[in-house]
Amino acid sequence: HIYSFRYGIAISLMDDFIAFVKIKALRNQSEIIPVLDIGLYLREYG
Repeated sequence: HIYSFRYGIAISLMDDFIAFVKIKALRNQSEIIPVLDIGLYLREYG
């Protein structure tokens, strides 16, 4: 698939927040890079 966005939110199969992510396009795949993970989010905004 081709996506028109660079940032997103990673969630689990049970719809729980996991991390804010940056999506980097590679040849035939995408690399997902965590920007803020759940631990940092809970410590900062808890």
